[in-house]
Amino acid sequence: MKRLVNYLWVSIVLVQCAEDETMKFNGPDFFPLAVGNYWIYTVQKTTYSPLQPPAADTFQLMVHVVDSFVNTEQGITYVLHRSTRQHEGFPWQFSETWSARITDQFVVVNQENVPVIPLAFPVHVNRRWNANLYNNLHEDEYRITRLLTDPSLPVDAVAEVTQENVSSNLTYRDVRIEMYGKDIGLISKLSEVWTYTCTGGTCTGVINSGYKWVQYLDEYGSM
Repeated sequence: MKRLVNYLWVSIVLVQCAEDETMKFNGPDFFPLAVGNYWIYTVQKTTYSPLQPPAADTFQLMVHVVDSFVNTEQGITYVLHRSTRQHEGFPWQFSETWSARITDQFVVVNQENVPVIPLAFPVHVNRRWNANLYNNLHEDEYRITRLLTDPSLPVDAVAEVTQENVSSNLTYRDVRIEMYGKDIGLISKLSEVWTYTCTGGTCTGVINSGYKWVQYLDEYGSM
């Protein structure tokens, strides 16, 4: 078990990290999968609804690799159990099962029976791919926007994956960013997805509906 300093993801943002646009890493190093591996996150979720005050919730999420099997492509598929609890010390409540597999180019995660590609190989700045390559949804380009290395960080390297970054549109906001640590996996996730209240062609900047999701890693290891 390894406990991280709380708000590691904030440290990564604030520290003057070295951005290396020429460095390349082996992709699976940023998404380590083995039976027994687990990750515990703190999640801060805010839901916005018309005519209702924002509904905020904070809880912990655990992702645990509980099993693996040989898939039809003769690779290994890993079974991920996702569980939640309100606070440390509370019992975990099973939520859902996801799965993940690694190909020679991608990590493929089956989220609620929809295969999505959160990370592509090799890991380097400006690596681009269609996250919906293996499903029937519209093309959705993800991109590695930064690759950070700094001796002061408790991780060798961090890859920033920008899924979407629409922050200046007058009618909506869609910002989705994930950060992956080498030999750790997902260390933080930020999603700000909402529409603004608009009347008669004028938008006020007041959020009408949508959500904000902030997730950061507290602990990881093997059990």
